[in-house]
Amino acid sequence: MRRECHPLLSGGRTRESKYNHGLSAAEMDSLSSLCETILPPLPPPATMADGEQNQPSKAVEALYRASGSQTPVPDEVAELLRKRGLPDSVFLVRLVLWLLSTRLGTFLLCGSLCFGEKGLCIKNFSSITLDKREKVLQKWFKHSYFTAIRSAFVFIKVDQNGDNPAWEAMEYYVSTDENPDQVPKERPLQKGLIGTNQETDSTLLHLLKEKGLEVTQDPRKNLCKIKCDVVIIGSGCGGGVAAAVLAASGQKVLVLEKGNYFIASDYSGLEGPSMAQLYESGGLLPSIDGKMLIMAGSAVGGGSVVNWSASIKTPSSVLQEWSKNQKIALFGSHEYLSAMDTVCERIGVTENCIEEGFQNQVLRKGCECLGVPVKTVPRNSSERHYCGSCGYGCRKGEKKGTDRTWLVDAVDHGAVILTGCKAERFILEKNKGLGKRKKKVLGSDCKNFKQQ
Repeated sequence: MRRECHPLLSGGRTRESKYNHGLSAAEMDSLSSLCETILPPLPPPATMADGEQNQPSKAVEALYRASGSQTPVPDEVAELLRKRGLPDSVFLVRLVLWLLSTRLGTFLLCGSLCFGEKGLCIKNFSSITLDKREKVLQKWFKHSYFTAIRSAFVFIKVDQNGDNPAWEAMEYYVSTDENPDQVPKERPLQKGLIGTNQETDSTLLHLLKEKGLEVTQDPRKNLCKIKCDVVIIGSGCGGGVAAAVLAASGQKVLVLEKGNYFIASDYSGLEGPSMAQLYESGGLLPSIDGKMLIMAGSAVGGGSVVNWSASIKTPSSVLQEWSKNQKIALFGSHEYLSAMDTVCERIGVTENCIEEGFQNQVLRKGCECLGVPVKTVPRNSSERHYCGSCGYGCRKGEKKGTDRTWLVDAVDHGAVILTGCKAERFILEKNKGLGKRKKKVLGSDCKNFKQQ
């Protein structure tokens, strides 16, 4: 039985009973065909790998016969696009879907693959055979001409929340904790944290003033101005260290974080809701060419919440390149080496690993058999720590990320963390000092932000 977790990470259905993506019937027809092309139904295997006859279970049969065109996958993809897609991407996807619903548009995007078997009869995308549709997608993802389309269609994937019916067939289950009572339940940042999504205008102002910040309100423009010594955008590895050091020096620090605050007992290990809440753009942030996804943390603690604990000091060869070739003296100084030691000490970096995951055991054994040297990666967790799901938040609370170390130090010295608060732009003014920069940062414009 799964333990209790934060409602946002539980995978429960919170969406309205009616879809709000706004795609037309023609666009949805094209989208369903694309989903089926990416996830086509397959015949269940008749024989095992060793040649013996096989009678697959109902779960395995259902998995093989499943199709991306089945309800509710296309509608879920359309909702995902509406919620997470950039306006330009949404426009491009809808344009492509509309073109694919027409014969002329399909010809422009698919070429001769849309021709019928007899003569030069042109078909729209949903009428093309599955194997031809697969060739179309391969063409799109191969040539640079289709980079924009490739980037936009990163959003077409199956996003499962809660229990996935395919899990039984794959023999995959979200692990349960043997000793849930041992999972830390304290919320060390709560005393310095304000969740803008949970507050009204009046309560938000009251809490900001209560925490020692000077606040003025402009009801006509529906904004408030917060005065502080330092504003830090993002609460990840860099922002957390900066907040702690500056707050300890006596500065009034305000940290802006658009994500939410979670602790060990909140995490569920469920991939769908965890990706949606803990990663930038729900884990669907593509590179410019659309060939890879950029996995960046988006919660209080940033990437330190979802990384796999690897804490590697900057190699000496890299330090030498930066200091000598790039002429950045800091990286060749004793101060930088000392700073790395200080960081490692605060986040509890350990050199050894007593309990390894199964995949690491296999990798180590293979390397040793091949005579390849193997070393253990330093981690900011105990030597015995292994939960197997740190990528969705450490459910045992043993990983010492920014949210459990540097940000705690910052809050203890009076720093304030605003969650659900997205920085939109910097406010600049002319630099009247003697520095080389023509402008300096005066502050930041930000707005309320809700993870979807």
